[in-house]
Amino acid sequence: MLIDQPELLPCDDEIDLRDVFAALQRRWRWLFGGGLLGLALAGGAISLKLRSAALVQANLIVDVAQGPCYYRYRQARTFKDFSTPEISCSGEHETVRLRLSQIASSNDSFVSLSNTFAGEFGYRVGSLAFDKKGKEKSSNQFVLNVTGPSNLAPQVSAALAQIKQKMTLAAANSAKADGYSPTFGNDWIRIVEPIKIDSTAPIFGLLALGLLGGLVLGAGSGLIADWRSNRVYSQAQLLRRLGYPLNLGLPSCPWTSPAAQVLLGQLATQLDQSISWQVLSIARQHEAVVPLTQLLQQQGGSGFQCRSADPLLSSVLRFEPRDKPTGLLLVVEAGFNSARALEEARLLISQMSNLHAVGVVLIGVPLPEELSPSAIAA
Repeated sequence: MLIDQPELLPCDDEIDLRDVFAALQRRWRWLFGGGLLGLALAGGAISLKLRSAALVQANLIVDVAQGPCYYRYRQARTFKDFSTPEISCSGEHETVRLRLSQIASSNDSFVSLSNTFAGEFGYRVGSLAFDKKGKEKSSNQFVLNVTGPSNLAPQVSAALAQIKQKMTLAAANSAKADGYSPTFGNDWIRIVEPIKIDSTAPIFGLLALGLLGGLVLGAGSGLIADWRSNRVYSQAQLLRRLGYPLNLGLPSCPWTSPAAQVLLGQLATQLDQSISWQVLSIARQHEAVVPLTQLLQQQGGSGFQCRSADPLLSSVLRFEPRDKPTGLLLVVEAGFNSARALEEARLLISQMSNLHAVGVVLIGVPLPEELSPSAIAA
């Protein structure tokens, strides 16, 4: 059916998932490239992790309950020694913690290693007891945790031995200053020698995370590129933006099958023989314009006037011959024209007062099953 004025259909702003999947299929290179990029970044991160030196961890544990104050306190209660003044160890926990922090921070080896291996070597003083929320709670034991490259294990062990010696000496001097003999219980300070720790994340987990991130990045970039291209890939949206109904759908050139010849014969029969038809595309020259014109001229006979013309938006149409009305037969294809070009074409055609009819031929449409070559041969 041919119409004189465009039929404007309401626009649908909702996102169609089928259009999204179709866009991803068109931009599969972006998706593939994003996945490769994610795998490459993950592989680089794994390589750097594997090249880095293995880490070791060592601990120095101080048991406040085995220190001189608590040892003297337990001795007085056990032997009921009332000759000595009452002993209070209420502030001993905080004293030991502060003393351990100060001695560790002033240790020459720790200072040198922290400056030389910044980011790899570190230490902290904490409690061995934690509540259900993971926060430290009051405990009789404090730990100095040291982490560093495995080649520093001898230096770490030597530094922990120095700290143990200084902690013992400081506790003894404090006891003497308070007027009692410094006596220590078992395991007052014990050192856990350096052991290797696994600092690398699972390789397959990193690869999967890199692949997922790359695919998401590639899909997003592909969709943005598809949107910025402003091309109309949906056949329904193409016809809606153009505003004219479809007259014929044809597969891509060349049209060598008998089915295509049948369709072209039907189109030539539909077209008004009293009108001079111009076959043209919209913004760029389409390869189907010239062969479509030639085949229509053959199918229409000597009384049928049909000629090809330059694209609508890049030339000035000549309505010849002037004694016959003129009609346009637009050749369009999904993805060939931009949305802006379709809108401009619709507006330009609506302003042509001497135009009598407009038809649309859509390229890239599969042949109907009843006109397939196998069906015709049967």
